[in-house]
Amino acid sequence: MDKMSASAAIPNTASTSASKGQLFEIRDTPGKGKGGFALVEFAPGDLIMSERPFFTYSTGLSRGAIIAAVNRLPTSKRRLYDSFSKSIGLSTEGIALTNSLPMPEQGKVGMFENICRLNHACQPNAQYFWNDAEQREVCHCIRPIPSGSEILVSYTTTIDSRSRRAELKEEFGFACLCGLCGMPAQQLSASDASWSELSDIFNSVVEVDSDADNEVSDDDNSPAQTMRLVQRALQIIEEEQAPRSLVPRLCYAAFKACAACSDEKNARVWAARAQEGYRITKGEMSATRRMRELHEEPRRWRRFGTRQKEILTS
Repeated sequence: MDKMSASAAIPNTASTSASKGQLFEIRDTPGKGKGGFALVEFAPGDLIMSERPFFTYSTGLSRGAIIAAVNRLPTSKRRLYDSFSKSIGLSTEGIALTNSLPMPEQGKVGMFENICRLNHACQPNAQYFWNDAEQREVCHCIRPIPSGSEILVSYTTTIDSRSRRAELKEEFGFACLCGLCGMPAQQLSASDASWSELSDIFNSVVEVDSDADNEVSDDDNSPAQTMRLVQRALQIIEEEQAPRSLVPRLCYAAFKACAACSDEKNARVWAARAQEGYRITKGEMSATRRMRELHEEPRRWRRFGTRQKEILTS
């Protein structure tokens, strides 16, 4: 099977790819239990795996209720569930609490046979998310992954390295020794400063609930200032290999700044960049399609031309 692009219809690759050995494999990883490894070269935007949960439970369920739900699993699924505890000896409910992923639109969390095996890195090369329209957890490549390399995702969005490592230790039971956390103290301090700056910029130019389908109020910055901040944030993301999930939302903020000033040419540029960012991190979804529409016709944005006309630097 050839690699699949993120814009393709989502198949159940997780159940077929591992067994046929064509896209990825799950195997033992020294010091980390099991992990996922690429068997082909993946490019940003490629769909690596997609699967339905084999176990779900409602968010906020008590430990006792989780145990009861696990005990109701069929034998084959219970055997799969228990296999997640072999490396670190988790309790019955601890397996679910440590390995489950959110399914927010469902009010549930779920466990997935292969995606839940992926290991953490603070500078990941892949990203997963729940695609509610497809009822699947999907994982896309966000940075080039050579064949034979481990597929790594980030378990946390915490910025400060000390807090990040503490969270990973408390929530997932391991001390992070990834390339970022293993830097010498002086380099790590400089990296923390860059990540902190990125967080401040993101919070300044991107509304909390802002996405391509949720056009909320403008930020407090001038359009020109928004552009400078977005460009600086994108620079930090590349330098620090920070999560690429931030990219499309930053680009959308730049689009809004240009569109508000009737700068149609640059608005198209930033809509295209936002579209590509969503395609890489989440595939073909509503936000990706919305950005394509705005790239084709920026005037569809309802606040187009509401600020003084200005040509901004892209």
